[in-house]
Amino acid sequence: MSTAPKGLNWNNDAFVVANFQAAAEKRLRRPVIVPSNNMFNSSMTNNAQITQSTNPDPNTKGTSVIKMTNDKYQTGAVWSNMNSDNYFDIQHPQRASMWLYFGPATSSTGFVGDGMAFVLQNDKNKENSIALSADGIPVNGQALGVWGADWDHENQSFPDRLAKTAIQKVGP
Repeated sequence: MSTAPKGLNWNNDAFVVANFQAAAEKRLRRPVIVPSNNMFNSSMTNNAQITQSTNPDPNTKGTSVIKMTNDKYQTGAVWSNMNSDNYFDIQHPQRASMWLYFGPATSSTGFVGDGMAFVLQNDKNKENSIALSADGIPVNGQALGVWGADWDHENQSFPDRLAKTAIQKVGP
């Protein structure tokens, strides 16, 4: 945060931090509770937040940062706010650029982050979209909250079930 480069200044209305509980309950049509003994350390908490850079350089004043996670076993999802006209119109050429920071690299652990996904989606959950396991638990780790929950990859013999756990209707 203290070395973030100059970027745009957004107010909190430009983006929406996804509500994982609402997404799960809409998909399953029932309340979802994450079991205390879940082996994937998943939770219903969206760790993403929109904050400001702390870089002391006066040229970076007002730079907004979207922080997706800040520790292990976390998931974050932030979507453009359609109501604030913050979206891509795929009918017209557009360009986007961004700086990505995955945490400090060390010789023993590599990078902290699993990765980043930039997704254009048309899921019925809209701004609450997230990949959910069959039990309604947000998918963390290598699925990046986008792809299906392949938590039983050695016994996964039903690709259609796996596909149903991903964000639906990716693209137009």
